[in-house]
Amino acid sequence: MTTEPCTPAVLGRVAEILLHDFEGQFKPLFEQTADLLQGRPLEPEHEAFNALDHLSNALRQAARADDPGTPPVEADAARLNAQRQLWQARRHISTGRFFCVEHQILSAMNHILEHTEKLSHINAADQAALQLRGTELEEKFHGFAELEIKPLFDLNDLEQSIDDLARKIEGLIALLDEFFDLSLEVAALGQAAPAP
Repeated sequence: MTTEPCTPAVLGRVAEILLHDFEGQFKPLFEQTADLLQGRPLEPEHEAFNALDHLSNALRQAARADDPGTPPVEADAARLNAQRQLWQARRHISTGRFFCVEHQILSAMNHILEHTEKLSHINAADQAALQLRGTELEEKFHGFAELEIKPLFDLNDLEQSIDDLARKIEGLIALLDEFFDLSLEVAALGQAAPAP
């Protein structure tokens, strides 16, 4: 049984999660995605809401742990659940980031498709090379885009899940750069088309 108050520590973690995970990582990516899509993407917004719900639950559990009327066994369980809620919040924020990058890649894919139609003026070998690069990028994307979200309750499993998701997001961001490069190349070729 721990006698130190739980609420101050949980409040500190909530602040850290809001400043680092939400403000520092999620929000800029969400705003960039919303600008690109000219609207707010639904899945990341839901993930942010779910994260806030978990942060609220963490504070509620901390208050329960600190309540002098809570039996010691229940207080210890509430402390553990508060930690679990904090990790769940981080996982939702990471999942929201994943969905933001996914939306940006899908947008780049659509942009490439739109501009590819304007490339009838380039030779067949160059068209084939562009199509091959596009197909290779799409295959890479589909390899990264699979996201298995299952309930996790063990703190180590939650932490590992967040680390795995961070690596997947880094890979998607690198892939997004490749999609943007191809998108710019295709757009430039489309603009170089001779006037009808």
